[in-house]
Amino acid sequence: MVKVIYKFAVFAAVNFFLMSSIVLYFNNEFLMFADRCTKDIIPSEELRYLRQVLNDSIPSKDEPLPTLKLDSLNDISGEPVIPKIIHQTWKTTEVPEGWKGAQQSCIDLHPDYEYILWTDEMSRNFIADNYPWFLPYFDAYPFNVQRADVIRYFVLYHYGGNYIDLDDGCRQRLDSLLYYPVWVRRTDPVGVSNDVMGSVPHHPYFELIIQNLEKNAKSYWLPYLTIMLSTGPLSISFLWEKYKRQLPNPPAFYDHIRVLLERDYKFSNDSYFTFYEGSSWHNNDAGIILWANRHLAYVIVAGFCLYFILSYMFFSKLLDSRYVQRFVTSKRKQPTLPLALQEDV
Repeated sequence: MVKVIYKFAVFAAVNFFLMSSIVLYFNNEFLMFADRCTKDIIPSEELRYLRQVLNDSIPSKDEPLPTLKLDSLNDISGEPVIPKIIHQTWKTTEVPEGWKGAQQSCIDLHPDYEYILWTDEMSRNFIADNYPWFLPYFDAYPFNVQRADVIRYFVLYHYGGNYIDLDDGCRQRLDSLLYYPVWVRRTDPVGVSNDVMGSVPHHPYFELIIQNLEKNAKSYWLPYLTIMLSTGPLSISFLWEKYKRQLPNPPAFYDHIRVLLERDYKFSNDSYFTFYEGSSWHNNDAGIILWANRHLAYVIVAGFCLYFILSYMFFSKLLDSRYVQRFVTSKRKQPTLPLALQEDV
């Protein structure tokens, strides 16, 4: 019984130390899972009111006005801050048939916007001409989607405007989003996504993303994880959290990043975008990860149970090994004989 208690005490102490070290080391990253972005969210009522103002459709006096975060808005009587540009990316100018409707819906809704479809050739030339220091990393990416990811960050930083994935169609004009220096959309379960986003030129958030691309350009074993953590949504979500920590409280208008809710992104009458089948870069490993994401609570509980069972078995075996037993025995305090007896010996 004592031996079992001793083993469990050692096991608990080691795991407490490991867990504490992990939490302390990744404390800032874990904050992303604490749902602290409430103050960054663009309220649906605020967007609806902005659209009404821009469409010269002011609510009637009998209709109560929403409580707006007016400190977050640019003066809507003036000019928007994000340029009227729509950026999209594809391998060539020949867009797949299944996405042509989505592409055309955005073009038709925004005839006064500059539209740029960045092909692979255009993207590489842009990097070579404007950011030659990054070209070796750009060429070295093992997956083409990584190049598609990074080019959106560079062109938004360089020119500003709005980026839209080709599998996102447009339901409404983007004018009301142009009054926020940076807007991104919230993703489930945590963080932000990179399939639709907008920015003023040379915003420090996109500068931070670009500065970290070189450091993140490495393999993470699985293709899905490599893409997500090197250039994809997970990488910019961690940087989003890092960027927010550097801002004063409250942040200046220009520095603030605003977050679009899921219902304003898609799947509602007021949403800006419509859904087309996409995500063609997902591999088989992505299916497993996405399934785990849908059952996250069960996966976490099962993972912890499996970890503790296996780690306890490992520690039990380790403590029973002759090397550990020999070490423990050698450290035990040997009884000291009286001086007279020591002389007799």
